[in-house]
Amino acid sequence: RQRKRCRQKKRRARFLLRAQKTAHMKRDPFWKNAGRRLLPLLWLLIGITPLGAQVRFETGSTDSLHQKALQTGKPVLIDLYADWCQPCRMMERKVFSNREVGEFINDRFVAARYNVDRATGRKLMDRYGSGSIPLLLIFSPQGELLGRITGASSAEALLRNLRTILDRQPNRTTDRLSGGQKAK
Repeated sequence: RQRKRCRQKKRRARFLLRAQKTAHMKRDPFWKNAGRRLLPLLWLLIGITPLGAQVRFETGSTDSLHQKALQTGKPVLIDLYADWCQPCRMMERKVFSNREVGEFINDRFVAARYNVDRATGRKLMDRYGSGSIPLLLIFSPQGELLGRITGASSAEALLRNLRTILDRQPNRTTDRLSGGQKAK
């Protein structure tokens, strides 16, 4: 009997302790809405680092891209993708959000993305594509195809391929200034 009474007292004590804790939480307005306050802060802290490092893709028609490329003198980089394509999603999450890739592409290219399931992307894929995505097309500011990169790749491999394509492009600014002779 004594053991039973002792257990009952312990249970009552635990129950009262729990009731006091929850009553305190119900009265305190911070605890009432803590999830609503802390969750946006958590998302902000998690998402703040790749926000400044992502590739800035232009929105608009291919004609507006061509005009901007002519004004800036930068080549055009077009990413052909699809929403259902897993390698395209991986490139978006891991490669295009990479700080080094973002800075490299934003400094040297006018970049745009087109979905191959929509009209503009479908036309570009029919004209320049090989049937597989993701596909990166690199054009000169004048509209000549300089190169293409097919399939998903790591950030390092993408940078290496883009540098190779840019190195093959003649430097039109120095050609014009020096009368067609390359600068030494």
